[in-house]
Amino acid sequence: MFYYPLMKKKLKRQLMVIFFCLLLLLPISAVSLSDASETITQEIYDFARGSYDILLRPADSRTEVEERLGLVEENYLGIGDGGISIAEWETVLAREDIEVAAPVASIGLFTATEITYQLPERTESLRYENTVTTTDGVDKYVMSDHEYAYSFFPVEGISDGYALFLEDSLVNTFQSEFPSFPLPPSYHQVIAVDTAQEAALTAIDFQALAGGGSGLEPEQFVEIPILSLLDQTIPLTASISIDQLRINEAELRDLLAPL
Repeated sequence: MFYYPLMKKKLKRQLMVIFFCLLLLLPISAVSLSDASETITQEIYDFARGSYDILLRPADSRTEVEERLGLVEENYLGIGDGGISIAEWETVLAREDIEVAAPVASIGLFTATEITYQLPERTESLRYENTVTTTDGVDKYVMSDHEYAYSFFPVEGISDGYALFLEDSLVNTFQSEFPSFPLPPSYHQVIAVDTAQEAALTAIDFQALAGGGSGLEPEQFVEIPILSLLDQTIPLTASISIDQLRINEAELRDLLAPL
């Protein structure tokens, strides 16, 4: 008759021991997590690296990100003003403790070939709304205003082909049977490098830059050989909305009659 109370007391003791252990482990766990977080952060700062071991440039060329985080964004060297001279670069290159001194100079931008995309053939009256966006990897930005186009099927006696109502930006690209929309122009940075030093740094073969020219006289044309990436991507996204226009032939005649 004393078995149940004894078991109950024993269970209470066990629960108290477990509860005490939990209270003891919680701060230890918190300290361990904090140490692990600090270790990871420290390893990232100690061992992570980009393309530059030492970056030499004017003091006033630091970007806002660099000032705030103490990090240099790769491919953003052209934001600052000024630079070092060729003589200064040659002085660095001549040092015995410098293995590679690869200079980079931003010399301008060029526009890519105009790109259009085409939609399948249509056989009915439709309304199109085209929007192009770009992204910096974090946020999206609308490149231009929405473009609208209306395409109506042929009406005997009024229009032999499709009747179109277009934005001015679509006049030279939007076709009746196969509608096409242009993508906004994209601008690509051109940088000048020392081919020998850049090859030592990146293992890229720059022999193609020594290829034949256009044949024009130097005083007539300034020629600069340029290499571009085969796998380059342009962060442009076209979103198009297509709605069927519910309009009968009589309504369409009334609409097109003034034209």
